Amino acid sequence: MSEKKTFVLIYVNDAQRGPLIEGMRNGLQQRGAEVAEVTLTDDYQGLLDQLASGAVPLVIRQTM
Repeated sequence: MSEKKTFVLIYVNDAQRGPLIEGMRNGLQQRGAEVAEVTLTDDYQGLLDQLASGAVPLVIRQTM
């Protein structure tokens, strides 16, 4: 990656990190990206702050 990017993995519908997501997360970090993880709940202000700061959202809808 040519610039430092931040990705936020957003877990919905009871999804959790599984082996495929763990591999993607590790791959992003190895390429210099920052990775944050959140579970979508009623308290979404932190997520909105991250998105406003330019984080790239990746929505995880099922455990993979």
